[in-house]
Amino acid sequence: MNTIPLSNNTISRRIEEMSDDIEMTVTAKIKSSKIFAIQVDESTDVANCAILLIIARYLKNNEAEENFLLYHPLSQHTRGEDIFNVIDYFKEKEINWSNCCGLCTDCAKSMSRIYSGLCGLVMKVAPNISWSHCCIHRQSLACKNLSGELKHVLDEAVKVVNFIKSKSTNSRIFKALHEEMMSPHSTLLLHTDVRCFSHGKVLTWLFELRYVVHVFFEDHPFFLASKLHICNWLQVLAYLSDMFQNINKLNLTLQNSSITVFSVSDKSESMIKKIDFWRSCLENGQPEVFETLHNFLSENKLHLSWEIRKKIIEHLTALKSDFQKYFPKPEEENYWISNPFEEQYAQAAKLSVKEKEKLIELSTDSTLKAEFKGHFLINFWGNISGEYEQLSDKALKFLLPFTSTELADRAFSSYVFIKNKYCNKLNALPDL
Repeated sequence: MNTIPLSNNTISRRIEEMSDDIEMTVTAKIKSSKIFAIQVDESTDVANCAILLIIARYLKNNEAEENFLLYHPLSQHTRGEDIFNVIDYFKEKEINWSNCCGLCTDCAKSMSRIYSGLCGLVMKVAPNISWSHCCIHRQSLACKNLSGELKHVLDEAVKVVNFIKSKSTNSRIFKALHEEMMSPHSTLLLHTDVRCFSHGKVLTWLFELRYVVHVFFEDHPFFLASKLHICNWLQVLAYLSDMFQNINKLNLTLQNSSITVFSVSDKSESMIKKIDFWRSCLENGQPEVFETLHNFLSENKLHLSWEIRKKIIEHLTALKSDFQKYFPKPEEENYWISNPFEEQYAQAAKLSVKEKEKLIELSTDSTLKAEFKGHFLINFWGNISGEYEQLSDKALKFLLPFTSTELADRAFSSYVFIKNKYCNKLNALPDL
């Protein structure tokens, strides 16, 4: 191979040709699909360039398929108009906007504004499109608010961690202490608001390593070192650790490309009921629902003080309210899509007379009922499109839109790996 002469752009040219072929294949699949949905996200790369990414979901052989569609740098502004002008790429590729049934974005003003945002501009060319706010972003917003002392303990815990992590010398000394004391983790995690799991893991690891942190501060004085001796402070830290661990579990279940609107609703409803249960347990003096907090109290033969219990109950009440705000229940008229064999859902459905007749026919088909249990919703409705075309079309238009921008976030992770500080002038589109 070393004897074959290559020009300076042979490899990149071949990557570009493969990229063009993939792009042609994806656009052809989108054009051949009755409907498609997109998720759009914008971020900034290592070279401080604004980058727009679009992922598309469409139907292929009556099954949903997802693919990377578009990468485009935004040279100046990142307003809704600028983003929409980039998506005008659809006209260039002759993709019919009227077939687009769903648009999923975050809550940035450039995306979500009714008139000047991307959502409003897209609705002008595709009036029947449905916009959805990323469920992972909504979950993050619902959990963001913390009351006075709880927020104060969180901030102080973050400062403790950052004091140790900010200097490499401190980190090395801390690691050596860990090895001597045989602690469960070798280091602390750095806190950041951007990462989905930051709160939970940072607080959990800090609580589990609190004895190592205490020994570390004996030789490295810090103004918050005394907090590790205050029982009330540690109780709040233990509660926050448990609470954010539960939130992280919910976050993980939402990070699934096949999740539907009904799945998001079920998981959020489950979280709301859990919050009610936790609150009632605390009111009845049963802190064992929070494992870390309960173990700490048992080990030290303590009781949860009424003052802290009251603050935790207030936090749980506010958390439930925020979840109900950001995760409203789907309208009952659409539940026939999630279970067409339930009579109560069929009666609540807003369908024409002929469509209701077809739904009755479908609901009494025992063969389809058996198949329904073993298929994803999208696949089930896609497979029966020949016999129940009108019902299938309505169901797929409701199910196909994305519920999160998770795939775009994954694409950004790949993009950051490809275009790093050593390749900051690279055109990463073909590589993506």
